[in-house]
Amino acid sequence: MKADEEKLFILEKIDAPKVLLPPQNQNKKFERVDVEAMKGVSDEFKLAVQIYKFNMTKQPAYLDRLADFFKGSMDDGKVLRLLHFLGDFGIVESAYGGIGDGRAGKLFYVDSGEVWEIRKVYETYVRPYEKPEDQIDYVPDLMIEK
Repeated sequence: MKADEEKLFILEKIDAPKVLLPPQNQNKKFERVDVEAMKGVSDEFKLAVQIYKFNMTKQPAYLDRLADFFKGSMDDGKVLRLLHFLGDFGIVESAYGGIGDGRAGKLFYVDSGEVWEIRKVYETYVRPYEKPEDQIDYVPDLMIEK
């Protein structure tokens, strides 16, 4: 094997960039969506609200993390099916990026065209049940464009 060919097989560590949180969402405790508060909301929108909260605090929303948040109420397969459903309807977009610890994965974002609907669900069913210091504020700069 030539020296140039050997370089094709070298793996490099992927460093996730350090992300600064927007000032209005700094130091927020990030907890699971209150199941009791969201009992009138479909599972699809529960998942979309959780992704919205991740987006508004600039935290990566990826499958394993989302599945952990819904452990006990939804299995991993259902979370994956709901992500596909939300993607098919254009509510959630995805892109590959850093998920922390030098790992890469598929990240999920609420589509900028649908953020108002998801924000309305959050403001109606989740925010009233959170402590004021833990409430997530909308930051338009954090939304991705199509």
